[in-house]
Amino acid sequence: LLANLSVTYRELGDSETSINLLNRALVCQQQLYGENHVEVALISSSLAAIYAELDQSELALPLIEKALEINEARYGKDHLVVAQTLDVMGNV
Repeated sequence: LLANLSVTYRELGDSETSINLLNRALVCQQQLYGENHVEVALISSSLAAIYAELDQSELALPLIEKALEINEARYGKDHLVVAQTLDVMGNV
């Protein structure tokens, strides 16, 4: 729910609120599923994309690297989800 709400704020141009909501969602997902779950990777990737849009690569890079690590471990290197993660990484 928090991640979905963050999309709305992002589309409205309120990146700060979107980031705050995604950070809250990330903490919830980490507590619920653990640090290396694909849900954590999804939120991390979303956060990285926003930080990249804001030219904050120093914040985006660790998030997208973690997302890539999780997704490659779960899906293998030749999966669409991994390709999508690499696409976000390319924008960082």
